[in-house]
Amino acid sequence: MTDQLIEIGCRMAQELQDFADEAVKAGNPLPSVSALIDEWNEEYQSTNESELNINGLHVDDFIDTHFRKDCYARWVLNHFRLSAALQIDFNEFMNQYMLFCDWNSKRMRCTGASRLGDVWLHSDFTKTSGYEHRVLVSDCSNWGDTP
Repeated sequence: MTDQLIEIGCRMAQELQDFADEAVKAGNPLPSVSALIDEWNEEYQSTNESELNINGLHVDDFIDTHFRKDCYARWVLNHFRLSAALQIDFNEFMNQYMLFCDWNSKRMRCTGASRLGDVWLHSDFTKTSGYEHRVLVSDCSNWGDTP
Protein backbone atom coordinates (compact mmCIF):
# COMPACT_ATOMS: atom_id res chain seq x y z
CA MET A 1 0.00 0.00 0.00
CA THR A 2 2.81 2.43 0.86
CA ASP A 3 4.39 2.01 -2.57
CA GLN A 4 1.05 2.74 -4.23
CA LEU A 5 0.69 5.94 -2.20
CA ILE A 6 4.21 6.98 -3.10
CA GLU A 7 3.54 6.22 -6.77
CA ILE A 8 0.38 8.34 -6.69
CA GLY A 9 2.26 11.11 -4.90
CA CYS A 10 4.99 11.05 -7.54
CA ARG A 11 2.47 11.20 -10.37
CA MET A 12 0.69 14.05 -8.59
CA ALA A 13 4.00 15.87 -8.16
CA GLN A 14 4.73 15.49 -11.86
CA GLU A 15 1.29 16.80 -12.80
CA LEU A 16 1.76 19.79 -10.50
CA GLN A 17 5.23 20.38 -11.94
CA ASP A 18 3.82 20.34 -15.48
CA PHE A 19 1.07 22.76 -14.39
CA ALA A 20 3.62 25.08 -12.75
CA ASP A 21 5.85 24.97 -15.86
CA GLU A 22 2.92 25.91 -18.09
CA ALA A 23 1.96 28.74 -15.72
CA VAL A 24 5.50 30.12 -15.81
CA LYS A 25 5.53 29.94 -19.62
CA ALA A 26 2.26 31.90 -19.65
CA GLY A 27 3.76 34.55 -17.37
CA ASN A 28 2.06 33.43 -14.14
CA PRO A 29 4.86 32.04 -11.95
CA LEU A 30 3.93 29.76 -9.08
CA PRO A 31 7.22 29.58 -7.16
CA SER A 32 5.71 28.12 -3.99
CA VAL A 33 4.24 25.15 -5.87
CA SER A 34 7.46 24.55 -7.78
CA ALA A 35 9.52 24.79 -4.61
CA LEU A 36 7.22 22.35 -2.83
CA ILE A 37 7.43 19.87 -5.70
CA ASP A 38 11.23 20.16 -5.73
CA GLU A 39 11.29 19.55 -1.97
CA TRP A 40 9.05 16.47 -2.37
CA ASN A 41 11.16 15.05 -5.18
CA GLU A 42 14.41 15.63 -3.30
CA GLU A 43 13.11 13.96 -0.14
CA TYR A 44 11.57 11.03 -2.05
CA GLN A 45 14.77 10.37 -4.00
CA SER A 46 16.89 10.41 -0.84
CA THR A 47 14.63 7.96 1.01
CA ASN A 48 15.78 4.35 0.95
CA GLU A 49 13.42 1.40 0.64
CA SER A 50 13.65 0.33 4.27
CA GLU A 51 12.37 3.76 5.31
CA LEU A 52 9.39 3.33 2.98
CA ASN A 53 8.19 0.31 5.00
CA ILE A 54 7.91 -2.16 2.14
CA ASN A 55 7.30 -5.16 4.38
CA GLY A 56 4.67 -7.31 2.77
CA LEU A 57 5.35 -5.89 -0.69
CA HIS A 58 3.35 -7.79 -3.32
CA VAL A 59 5.45 -9.11 -6.18
CA ASP A 60 3.35 -7.10 -8.66
CA ASP A 61 4.19 -3.92 -6.76
CA PHE A 62 7.87 -4.89 -6.82
CA ILE A 63 7.64 -5.35 -10.60
CA ASP A 64 5.78 -2.08 -11.14
CA THR A 65 7.53 0.28 -8.75
CA HIS A 66 11.24 -0.53 -8.70
CA PHE A 67 12.00 1.73 -11.66
CA ARG A 68 15.45 1.13 -13.14
CA LYS A 69 16.32 -1.27 -10.31
CA ASP A 70 16.42 -5.04 -10.40
CA CYS A 71 15.37 -4.96 -14.07
CA TYR A 72 16.33 -8.56 -14.82
CA ALA A 73 14.48 -9.84 -11.74
CA ARG A 74 11.40 -7.77 -12.56
CA TRP A 75 11.40 -9.11 -16.13
CA VAL A 76 11.60 -12.78 -15.05
CA LEU A 77 9.11 -12.27 -12.21
CA ASN A 78 6.75 -10.66 -14.71
CA HIS A 79 6.90 -13.89 -16.75
CA PHE A 80 6.05 -15.90 -13.63
CA ARG A 81 2.99 -13.68 -13.13
CA LEU A 82 1.59 -14.28 -16.63
CA SER A 83 -1.43 -16.50 -17.11
CA ALA A 84 -0.71 -20.22 -17.38
CA ALA A 85 -1.51 -20.17 -21.12
CA LEU A 86 1.04 -17.42 -21.80
CA GLN A 87 3.65 -19.06 -19.60
CA ILE A 88 3.27 -22.33 -21.51
CA ASP A 89 3.62 -20.47 -24.82
CA PHE A 90 6.75 -18.60 -23.67
CA ASN A 91 8.42 -21.26 -21.51
CA GLU A 92 10.53 -22.68 -24.33
CA PHE A 93 12.15 -19.27 -24.69
CA MET A 94 12.10 -18.24 -21.02
CA ASN A 95 13.56 -21.46 -19.57
CA GLN A 96 17.05 -20.23 -20.48
CA TYR A 97 16.63 -17.31 -18.06
CA MET A 98 17.18 -18.39 -14.48
CA LEU A 99 16.60 -16.08 -11.53
CA PHE A 100 18.54 -16.21 -8.26
CA CYS A 101 18.46 -14.17 -5.07
CA ASP A 102 19.79 -14.11 -1.55
CA TRP A 103 17.35 -15.11 1.20
CA ASN A 104 18.25 -15.80 4.84
CA SER A 105 21.96 -15.54 3.94
CA LYS A 106 21.61 -18.28 1.31
CA ARG A 107 21.65 -18.15 -2.47
CA MET A 108 18.36 -19.51 -3.81
CA ARG A 109 16.78 -20.09 -7.20
CA CYS A 110 13.49 -18.30 -7.74
CA THR A 111 11.13 -20.67 -9.52
CA GLY A 112 7.88 -18.72 -9.49
CA ALA A 113 5.71 -15.94 -8.17
CA SER A 114 2.23 -16.28 -6.73
CA ARG A 115 -0.87 -14.23 -7.38
CA LEU A 116 -0.88 -13.90 -3.59
CA GLY A 117 2.29 -11.81 -3.90
CA ASP A 118 5.02 -14.14 -2.66
CA VAL A 119 7.93 -15.65 -4.59
CA TRP A 120 8.95 -19.30 -4.71
CA LEU A 121 12.48 -20.30 -3.78
CA HIS A 122 14.42 -23.53 -4.07
CA SER A 123 17.95 -24.39 -2.91
CA ASP A 124 18.35 -26.90 -5.78
CA PHE A 125 19.47 -24.75 -8.70
CA THR A 126 18.42 -27.42 -11.24
CA LYS A 127 14.74 -27.10 -10.28
CA THR A 128 12.61 -25.20 -12.79
CA SER A 129 9.36 -25.38 -10.82
CA GLY A 130 8.14 -26.05 -7.33
CA TYR A 131 9.50 -24.54 -4.14
CA GLU A 132 10.92 -25.20 -0.72
CA HIS A 133 10.01 -21.74 0.55
CA ARG A 134 7.36 -19.16 -0.27
CA VAL A 135 8.61 -15.77 0.91
CA LEU A 136 7.97 -12.07 0.56
CA VAL A 137 9.77 -10.49 -2.36
CA SER A 138 10.96 -7.78 0.02
CA ASP A 139 12.82 -10.45 2.04
CA CYS A 140 15.00 -11.22 -0.98
CA SER A 141 18.02 -9.30 -2.23
CA ASN A 142 20.91 -9.44 -4.67
CA TRP A 143 18.73 -10.55 -7.58
CA GLY A 144 20.54 -11.86 -10.62
CA ASP A 145 21.05 -14.51 -13.25
CA THR A 146 23.91 -16.33 -11.55
CA PRO A 147 23.88 -18.75 -8.60
